[in-house]
Amino acid sequence: MYLIASNDIIPHLLKNFVLGGLTIASVSYMATFLNPMLASMWWSYPISIIPVIYFMKENKISNSHISKFLLGITVVSILTILCCYLLSYFIKNSKDGLLEPIVLSSFFWIIGCVLFYAVVKYGGYTDYFI
Repeated sequence: MYLIASNDIIPHLLKNFVLGGLTIASVSYMATFLNPMLASMWWSYPISIIPVIYFMKENKISNSHISKFLLGITVVSILTILCCYLLSYFIKNSKDGLLEPIVLSSFFWIIGCVLFYAVVKYGGYTDYFI
C-alpha cells in the first residue's frame, strides 16, 4: 500500500480540507439562500471527488488505481441516492428535528455498505474495485 511520511502529508491534507470545505460551503449557501435546485445540480457534479483524485495523483497513485476507485464511487452512488431519498422521507415525516432522520437513514446506509462489500468481496468482483 502507499504510505507517505507524516510531515509530507499535512500540507496535502490541508489543501484538500480547504477545497472540500469550499465545496460544501458553496452548496450550503446555494441551497439556503439562492436556489435549492441549482445547489442540487452543483452537488451532482463530482466536484468533491476532484480534490481526492488530485491528492491521489500528487502522491503518485497509478491511473489504474484511481480508475478503480472512481468505478467504486460510481457504483456506490446508488447508496447515495437511496440514502438521500430516505433522509428526505424521514425528514418530511419527522416532528422531532434532524437527529432521528439522520440516524435512521445512516442505519440503512450501513446495511447497504455491508451488502455492497459482501457482493464485491464474495461475488468475485474484487478485481474491478480497489
